[in-house]
Amino acid sequence: EPRAPFPPNAGGGQRSGTSASSPLELIRTCICAAEGAKRLGNAALKAGDFDSAAEQFGQGLRMVEVLPLQESAAELGIEDIDAADASALSSDAKMLKGAVDLEVSLQLQLALVGLKRKDFDGAVEACTVVLDRRPFDTAALYRRGLALLRLEQGAAACRDFRRLMAQDPAMSTVVRSELETAYQVPKGATHPDWVDMFDIASADDSGDGPDEAEVVDSDNESSSSDTSDVEDVVAEEEDHASSEEGGEDVAARIAAGVAAACAGGAAERSAQFNRVLEQAQALRFAGNEHFKTGEFEAAVWCYQQGVKQAAQASILQKQEGLQEFAGELLQLELSCWLNMSLCSLRLDKFAEAQQAATEALRLQPDNVKGLFRRASALKARAAEADDD
Repeated sequence: EPRAPFPPNAGGGQRSGTSASSPLELIRTCICAAEGAKRLGNAALKAGDFDSAAEQFGQGLRMVEVLPLQESAAELGIEDIDAADASALSSDAKMLKGAVDLEVSLQLQLALVGLKRKDFDGAVEACTVVLDRRPFDTAALYRRGLALLRLEQGAAACRDFRRLMAQDPAMSTVVRSELETAYQVPKGATHPDWVDMFDIASADDSGDGPDEAEVVDSDNESSSSDTSDVEDVVAEEEDHASSEEGGEDVAARIAAGVAAACAGGAAERSAQFNRVLEQAQALRFAGNEHFKTGEFEAAVWCYQQGVKQAAQASILQKQEGLQEFAGELLQLELSCWLNMSLCSLRLDKFAEAQQAATEALRLQPDNVKGLFRRASALKARAAEADDD
């Protein structure tokens, strides 16, 4: 069970063998307890026990909400800890920033549980708290939009979805599907509440897709069953996913995948490392979803961003001496490059496919899929040259 919100004698009494607790020691202890509650909440969410998940997330949130984060940051000379650049912070300041991130994460998890339990008012409330602090948080915009749709507040939901797609144009497919279902209009149709919304999203889209995750398919690249390994990757998460269709399922699968991929490991790893690792894994799992629906350009973009996050995580891993994560990060980057190559082959972008496969072979020179995909790309490029 998670620890109580405050440790014994937190009010300033003496601990056994130590001096009185400092505010930073108190904050550190409460963060550890809140993270424990979050882990229990994630486990309950994955198991479909939404009531227990809500209880754990709420308990973790209460532990963090009462902490004097801004006051402690001010004592360290930081006016706004949430907006501060983490790379320039001291270890104590990074801990405070990590606590703010944890508070936001717990609110978002409460919103997700609210959607699962059909407590849509609660989901709106949790997301609004996040958006008051971070107006462009994409997860909060998406989840509040979904909750507002369920509350039949379509115009308000569309306002959130417009802001969401301005940040992440690749979400347009999922948003359109949700709106078509909620408004009960045929696929591809429109409605006055969201007329021109997707034209705007297309105009904002640079052609790249969202940051997402890994796809692993069979060695037979020409097979029509290339998604078989993708389904294997997310099969465990799908066992616990909601039976409802649409983006909510996708988000749940990605969240469950990230929770499983990032579970365990060194207790001393920093909040920044956790955050970067979770972002990289989220991109990997999201890429799976794009691949499964044939959105190869979006998947490529996700894998590109996943590689960037994995590289950043590798730097932090070395700085923090977290050697046990070296193999995991290599496999994460390798998967992104292999999947990028596969998607580029599907798009007939053979030069890009060759380059991505070469990057994969740089990491693992004898990788069979990397060798096969590079050979496939080279063969296709040669055929193109002959046609010319």
